[in-house]
Amino acid sequence: MPSNDLHSIQQYFSRSARRYHLHATFQRQIAAHLADGFLGMQLPDSVLEMGCGTGFLTQELCKRFPSAAIDAIDISPEMIELAQETLPNSPVRWQVADMNQWHRPQHYDLVASSTVLHWANPLDALVQNIRKQLNNRGKLVAAVMADGTLAELHQLRQKITPGREPVRPLPSGPQLRIALAEARLEICQWEQVTYRQTFSSSRDLFRTLRRSGFTGGPFASSSDRRLSRTELEQLIQLYQQRHEDSEGNVQATFRVIYLSAQRS
Repeated sequence: MPSNDLHSIQQYFSRSARRYHLHATFQRQIAAHLADGFLGMQLPDSVLEMGCGTGFLTQELCKRFPSAAIDAIDISPEMIELAQETLPNSPVRWQVADMNQWHRPQHYDLVASSTVLHWANPLDALVQNIRKQLNNRGKLVAAVMADGTLAELHQLRQKITPGREPVRPLPSGPQLRIALAEARLEICQWEQVTYRQTFSSSRDLFRTLRRSGFTGGPFASSSDRRLSRTELEQLIQLYQQRHEDSEGNVQATFRVIYLSAQRS
């Protein structure tokens, strides 16, 4: 991952860790669904969680695999610190580290990740690295934010500021399938879910996106593409006009790919 992307992600989540932990209810929901539907019945001896954040998925891993050796890494020291506070008596080995560069002599039975892999640039290089971390027949279990997320917002933004879209789009299903195939990770389960979240207003939507980490890092605009305050206000008003229902609420689309893939 380019160093400027890395610094952007680290800086954003470090200064927003506590706010994120309080407001990222959707990420909690995704982690719970991933754990319930994709971790399976097999009990791994060793687990690596990539991008543990403040510990949403880590809690599920500890609960389901109490005897496993669990390593949890995140690029943000503040996120790690908050995760340790959330799970004060867990045997988890926490470490501040870049998932793109993580390498240890030992291998893992399970690599798990929730709403993190979409930050990778390039995605295929990270998936290749994940394969290297897995034991023979080891599994990757992940939830990935996918292309189509916030489609309504992106469409309206193009009307207000054509040619100034965010630097990188989210990965698509076909892109993710190709990356897994090239890393020789065989898909065992695959579920693509489209969520429609309701907000009390477009202003509430934008506030929630900011608090829960959807507007930081390289998926936000670079400085030459960032919205001015006037443009942002136009976007908020246009979103309300186009998408409000009879009660004044608005909805937004989020698309998540859940998967498990085994090293072949």
